Amino acid sequence: TMPDALAMKSAVDSGRVKSAVIVGGGLIGMEVVEALANRGISVSVVDLLPTPLPALVEEDFGLRIQKYVEGKGVHFYGGEKVVEIVGDGGVVSAVRTDKRTIDADMVLMAVGIRPNTAMAKEAGLELAKNGTIVVDDSMRTSDPHIYAGGDCVQTKHLVTGKPVWQPMGSTANRQGRVIADAIAGLRDTFAGVIGTGILKLFELTIGRTGLNDAQAREAGYDPVSVLVHEPDRPHFMPGMGAMSIRLVADRNSRQILGAQLMGNGAVDKRLDALVAAITGRLTVDLLADTDFAYAPPFSTALDPITHAANVLRNKMDGLVRTYSPEEMAERMATGTPPFILDVRTPKELDLQGRLPYDSVNIPLGTLRARVGELPKGQEIVVYCKTSGRAWDAISALKIAGFEDTAILEGGITAWPYEIK
Repeated sequence: TMPDALAMKSAVDSGRVKSAVIVGGGLIGMEVVEALANRGISVSVVDLLPTPLPALVEEDFGLRIQKYVEGKGVHFYGGEKVVEIVGDGGVVSAVRTDKRTIDADMVLMAVGIRPNTAMAKEAGLELAKNGTIVVDDSMRTSDPHIYAGGDCVQTKHLVTGKPVWQPMGSTANRQGRVIADAIAGLRDTFAGVIGTGILKLFELTIGRTGLNDAQAREAGYDPVSVLVHEPDRPHFMPGMGAMSIRLVADRNSRQILGAQLMGNGAVDKRLDALVAAITGRLTVDLLADTDFAYAPPFSTALDPITHAANVLRNKMDGLVRTYSPEEMAERMATGTPPFILDVRTPKELDLQGRLPYDSVNIPLGTLRARVGELPKGQEIVVYCKTSGRAWDAISALKIAGFEDTAILEGGITAWPYEIK
């Protein structure tokens, strides 16, 4: 609440707060991380789930976010349960989890919200199982004379068609317009939402929209996804950044179902473009051929979304096999792991590190002359910094007769696990 925020600011301004513990690694908790860290406060985050922002991004993105905030001096303790807030006389001194005790001069509980619908219940309005108010597409409740909107109501997910709760200020404002039209005697409807969210975390922008693989599968789709890492504009432009994009589509209809994005580039405009694509039920093919604005100050000649869509349709059409980082880790744990080919330069190995597995380094420029060093009876997985050059390597290997090949999505840049 606003009084809570003012009290926190007053405590920080007093200089008494040297350490803070945030219980909950969701959107609210992680937004406060930056605010406190920028004031020179030692920040720790505790969450029952293993990685930050679990409702926003999948675990591999979460692991990369954890590494990123730890590089900023923030401690993240995932998979831990808070059992006690230690203090005396209303003054906190520590937070105790089931694994450790963390010093704290301030504790913020950011473990989620619940809809405050007690008045609606007393009025006899129909409520969903999660306590939200049931409304129709005009935001009318079960009482035809009462309308409701905002964080207290359930709405429809445009991809699944099922009821969903999305407590967002943007959703509330859009619903308010529909309610105002109804009061004024105008016919308007609220179509629904697709689960869009975005967060600024230091220099990172993190966002998602639509469904991830697991949600798409649960909704009855046959999802195919791919992860790419791309620059947001040419390397010679000042302020050039980059981003990882995970794009999800349905194998049968080829409809775009969802996306997750993260990076220090212009993530927000790509996220909004994908929101429009999913809302408009674009296929991966139409997305790949979308006429995005281009000039070097704003984008690469092929926009990152175009790259992601092209890679995804190549994968869907059987032109290439790929492994996500999670799939690669699982593949390496089998009894017959693939042969790993790293096509970066030796200098890059020193700067960027290597996968934690046995691998052979053959720079792309020398690959055609050295294909004789590779095994023909074994699957070969190729990677580089972002796996852009891996595509060229795969082509060279196929020309040389190597058919059992695959690419590690996102390369070493998107690898969330240990490196050596």
